[in-house]
Amino acid sequence: MTDNFIAFFYRERLIVTVASIAIVAAGIFSLYNLNVDAFPDVTPVQVEIDTEAEGLAPQEVEQLVTFPIENVMNGIPGVVRVESTSKFGLSVVSVYFRDDVDIYFARQQVFERLSTAKDDLPEGIEPGMGPITTGTGQIYLYQITGAGKSNQELRTIQDWIVKLQLRTVPGVADVLSFGGDVKQYQVIVDQEALVNYNIPLNSLFEAVQNNNQNTGANFIEHGDQQYVVRGLGLVKDVEDIKNIVLESRGGTPIRVGDVARVEIGNELRQG
Repeated sequence: MTDNFIAFFYRERLIVTVASIAIVAAGIFSLYNLNVDAFPDVTPVQVEIDTEAEGLAPQEVEQLVTFPIENVMNGIPGVVRVESTSKFGLSVVSVYFRDDVDIYFARQQVFERLSTAKDDLPEGIEPGMGPITTGTGQIYLYQITGAGKSNQELRTIQDWIVKLQLRTVPGVADVLSFGGDVKQYQVIVDQEALVNYNIPLNSLFEAVQNNNQNTGANFIEHGDQQYVVRGLGLVKDVEDIKNIVLESRGGTPIRVGDVARVEIGNELRQG
């Protein structure tokens, strides 16, 4: 058997030569056209749902936020499993699909189911999908430093300059910020002043929220010209917040500065 096999190749030298050349050519062609990746993506198709629930303990997050979202995700075509993590003030639900499912189809299905889940969530809680990422998504860490700059100033530079520029780089899905101090305009309420003025705390919240916006009022015509009418109410500094009117009594306005102290502070850091 072996002798006949060897004899065949000896007799048909032309066929063997042509076959060898074809195999070598196919190998060279495959070498130049084969996709090569230093970090091949072996993670499954997944969609992450992040939901902030400020003030809720992990138990309440699990019961009121995570469970309703998990419940509506089960049954989506192509779903393999649903995993979740409930932390203080944060719910993370990961929906895993089969490898043959298109990521954009998966995100569309998850988005449609989220609209159903919102009806079962507490008021004011809005779930959102994370960016399209893989298991090797976090590929670069950097640090911002600056002489004479506070942690608050460095974080502001990161969030409003560096982060926005990096998001324009092709292939970058998202940029996450860690550390530093997030700038906040803080309204520190004087409870005694609220009682003396007989102003409910909710009225203070609503006044600050409703007066921090610009409004449009169409336009007016004057001869051959049109003048755009705008209402400028967007606050720009601490003094603008202090001067927000809560109500008027006897022609005298009661402002935020009369019942609270307004200052620039830092967001409470966790972790």
